[in-house]
Amino acid sequence: MVIDSYPFQRRVTELLLSGRNVILQAPTGAGKTTAALLPFQRAREQGLDFPRRCIYAVPMRVLANQFVADYADVAPDIRIQTSEHPDDRCFEADITFATIDQVLSSFLLSPYSLSRAQANLNLGAIAASYLVFDEFHLFD
Repeated sequence: MVIDSYPFQRRVTELLLSGRNVILQAPTGAGKTTAALLPFQRAREQGLDFPRRCIYAVPMRVLANQFVADYADVAPDIRIQTSEHPDDRCFEADITFATIDQVLSSFLLSPYSLSRAQANLNLGAIAASYLVFDEFHLFD
């Protein structure tokens, strides 16, 4: 699937694919999620130098569940990693929609989803991924 885009989404894509970081603020329903996923999708389609995996962190499980359903056709392997649905314990999917606690615990070498002996696996996955932190204002 090719995501249709608005000018601001194309600008976000241009900035991210050129190696810049982006903080995007827009009203609810404006297309921020699409803006975040579009560069990932374009890079995959065009074979560009960009992380091969996306970890998309949200503050609530309900958002992770919704995004998995809404964006199921953006990449071949889309999974969810929450306490209710630990479907991608090692962040191996093309896109993983996860709650912020899952991402942060993994980054801090204390993943909820893995044993202590495997704790470093997720840190590597996070360090090598395209990271999106959605609904940033809701994070503590």
